[in-house]
Amino acid sequence: VLNRRREGIASQLLDCVFGEAARRGRKEVSASASVREHRDGHAFLLKRGFEVRSRFSTAEGDLAGIYQRQRERASRVAELTGDEWEVVPLTSGMLLEAGQLTTEYLSEFELSRNGSYFVPAHLAGMGLSQALVVRGKVEGITLVTQQENTIVFKGRVVRPGLRHTRGSAALFLKTLQKCAETGAKRLRFCYLDSARDTVAFVHHMGIEVLDTVDRLVGTIATS
Repeated sequence: VLNRRREGIASQLLDCVFGEAARRGRKEVSASASVREHRDGHAFLLKRGFEVRSRFSTAEGDLAGIYQRQRERASRVAELTGDEWEVVPLTSGMLLEAGQLTTEYLSEFELSRNGSYFVPAHLAGMGLSQALVVRGKVEGITLVTQQENTIVFKGRVVRPGLRHTRGSAALFLKTLQKCAETGAKRLRFCYLDSARDTVAFVHHMGIEVLDTVDRLVGTIATS
C-alpha cells in the first residue's frame, strides 16, 4: 500500500519467500516485472540483489511503412528464387518439423510428449506464418497471428547454417508481404533479447518499444 512503503514490509515478505525457498532446497527465486508498469517493484528487486536474466519486449509500428522500408533494404531478395529452396505458407502438415526446429531456440512453447516443442495449430494455415523449405525440409519458420487490425510477429527461427543468407532474408520479406496484404495497419513484434536479429531490426527501423518485461532472479545464500 502506497502510504505504508519504506517501512520494511516488502523486505520482510521477500525474506519469507527466500526462507521458504531455502527450506524447499531451491537455489533461486525468480520474478517477472514490467519495466514501465511495475517500475517501483522492478527497482526494489534490483536493490535486493536480483539480476536480470532475460528480457521480453513488445514493439509496434506502421505495417505498410515497415514493409516498404524492408523492401528497399532487400530489393534484390524480393525477386530471387532458389534452385533448392522456396518460401511457402506454413501448413498444419509442417507443424511437427516446425516444433522440432523450434525446440533448439525458443523455450516459450509447450513441451510435447516426444520431447520437442509444440507449435500451436492456429499459427499455421492462415497464410501469414511462412516456412523456408530446403530440399524438402523445413529449415526456417516465421510465426505470425492477427489480432483485429494488428499483425503480431511472434517469432522467427532459422537453422544456424542458413542465417544471413538470401533464403533467410526472403523468408522474412515474404512474411512481411503477406502481412501487408491483409490490410492490417499495425505490426507488433514480441521477442526475447536473445532474438538478436529481431532486436537489431527493431532498433534499425526505429520501431517504438511499448514495454519490456524482465525475468529477474535472486540467488539464495548458502550457509
